[in-house]
Amino acid sequence: MKDKVQINASLLTKINRLDPAAFSEAYDVFNEKIYRFFYWRTSSQEITEDLTSQTFLKVWEYIRQGKQIEHWSSFVYRVAHNLLVDHYKAGVEKREQELIENITDVENSKDKMNDIIDYDLNRQELLKYVHQLP
Repeated sequence: MKDKVQINASLLTKINRLDPAAFSEAYDVFNEKIYRFFYWRTSSQEITEDLTSQTFLKVWEYIRQGKQIEHWSSFVYRVAHNLLVDHYKAGVEKREQELIENITDVENSKDKMNDIIDYDLNRQELLKYVHQLP
């Protein structure tokens, strides 16, 4: 039933006037659609729920700033898209930081590995001489 309900001009006017009941009605209509939008792209229930709630929070904050929404569906999907892009950018930045940290670890690991090899070679040489002792 919810999918058949549309955000008409009257409801949009009420939303733009910060009517919580009107916003709630629009939320009920679009919540599942936005949820599916995110779930299809993230495959994570937790991330999907978080991004869905952030979407409607940002929309509410937008109209609280006195700005008007002309096309509800387009606007809500644009907010959702931008949040998704931000989510993936944050993930890329995090992975880049992890790679940088790993590179530093690799440099330290090389030094450690060289020390281990030197130790092992010295040990083998020492054992060779020990076996030659009478």
